[in-house]
Amino acid sequence: MITGNFLKRYLDIIQGLKQSGELYDLHVHPFEIFFNQLNYHPNKKNKKIFSVDSSDFPEPQLSEIITDIDTHHKSIFKFFENPKIAKDRILNLYRHIGPEVMRKHMELSGIDRVLLLPVASSFISVESQMHKMKDIFGSDERFIFGWSVCNSVMNHDIKEAAEKVKKQFGIRVVKLHPNVTRTNPVSNSGRERIESILETCNALNLPLIVHGGRSPILKGSEAESYGVLGNLSHIKWNQTHSTVVIAHGGLYGHGFDTINNKYIRILEKLLSKYNNIMVDISGLNVRAIITILKTVDHNRILFGSDSLYESQWQMVVKTLFAIEKTSKQIEDIFFRISNMNPLKFIFRKVS
Repeated sequence: MITGNFLKRYLDIIQGLKQSGELYDLHVHPFEIFFNQLNYHPNKKNKKIFSVDSSDFPEPQLSEIITDIDTHHKSIFKFFENPKIAKDRILNLYRHIGPEVMRKHMELSGIDRVLLLPVASSFISVESQMHKMKDIFGSDERFIFGWSVCNSVMNHDIKEAAEKVKKQFGIRVVKLHPNVTRTNPVSNSGRERIESILETCNALNLPLIVHGGRSPILKGSEAESYGVLGNLSHIKWNQTHSTVVIAHGGLYGHGFDTINNKYIRILEKLLSKYNNIMVDISGLNVRAIITILKTVDHNRILFGSDSLYESQWQMVVKTLFAIEKTSKQIEDIFFRISNMNPLKFIFRKVS
């Protein structure tokens, strides 16, 4: 458990690092991606908050953090795996969105700028998300936009569509979520789809962020596991010269034993084979983050939180905690993954 004194020390470290440069969170979802909840309206009490109902926005608060290295964590984590409980919890997390919601989280975590990643579903256009994202977040330079390709866009039209949204919304990255869009990297059609996206990223000098791992909320669907590393290994990721980020280190939704005995080895092979691949650590438990830190060159790691699904400030603290378990250079490593690497590999100048 990470308690008061440790929380204060870690957050003090963040405040010190901010004097050297901006800190980036490269994995934030402006909207809920599984249930397509977009019926937001300006909150009557604060125009910078958008809500699905008339409830008050509960500001995030610092609290003790239970991690997966705590002996009594299993029953708590298992509780949230219940599909009904998981859905209710997710929808509650996205009851309120907007600049003020993000600002409150960023104030606690010390993050200066975030990359917003909308995700196209398998059956609903992402266009409404893009317009709503621009309307809600577009006037604030702290929010950087990504884009996701709709299934309705044919492979040969992806580049044209990307050029249009790049001009209209100023997108800086492309997001691919094989599980949500039901794009199977092992099938011929799925592989061709991903190759077309890679060709577009190469032509427009746009990084690609790919969901890596399972999506337990999709339990019962074959698409739940489309993004596992074994499937992603079927793609030739060097078809683009741009950076490809495997989100969650490709480990999302896997138990630690499976990570340690199988998937971390697949990740090592991918990183060895393709020098344009990086990973983010968004949404991972402490033990998985420690494994990433021990296995992956720190120059190829990026900080992401998976907010609002995960608490941004808690992901910052858990990352610092994990770094301290592996190195004495806690400040240097966190600054590298949250400032130096994002600026070098993701937010370099694009044409």
